[in-house]
Amino acid sequence: MPDLITHTVLGYFLVRRWRHAAYAFLFLIGNMMPDLMTRPFYIMYSTSYWWVYPLHTPLGALVVCWGLTGLFNERDRRPVFLALAGGSMAHFALDMLQKHAGMGYVWFMPFSWGFTDWGLFRPEDALRWLPVSVGIVAVAEILLRTFRSKVRPPKDTSASGGG
Repeated sequence: MPDLITHTVLGYFLVRRWRHAAYAFLFLIGNMMPDLMTRPFYIMYSTSYWWVYPLHTPLGALVVCWGLTGLFNERDRRPVFLALAGGSMAHFALDMLQKHAGMGYVWFMPFSWGFTDWGLFRPEDALRWLPVSVGIVAVAEILLRTFRSKVRPPKDTSASGGG
C-alpha cells in the first residue's frame, strides 16, 4: 500500500490549481480517508480486519463520503461529495497499481470477490521512492510558480488620480 504521504503528494499534485481551497482540502481528506478509516483499526485490533475492510473499497468509501456530506449545508453537499469521492477514487487508483504479496484488494465488493491489482510496484517501493516523489512535486511547483510570475503582465502602479 502506498503510504499516506505518497497519497497526499499525488492528491496535492492533482488539486494544486483549484481555486476553492476548501474543496481542495476535502479532496486531500478524501484521498487519505480509505487508509484512515481502516488501517488504525486493524493494526491495533487485527480481529477487526474484515469489519473495516469494506471501507477500503470504492463502494464503502462512497457511502462514507455521502454520509459526511450531511455535515455540510445543503448547497455545499454536491461539491463536498465530489471532492471527497474524487480524492478517494484517486487513492484507489494509486493502490490498484501496486503488487500484492497476499490477496490484493476486492475492488467490487460486495458484487465480486475477485482480487485485482496491476502489479506495477511493490508496497515498499512507495516508501523507497518517496523522496523522489516529493522532490518532483517540489521542483514542478517551483518551476510553475517561476513560469507563472514571468508570464503575468506587470501591475500598473502609476497613479491614476484625476486633476
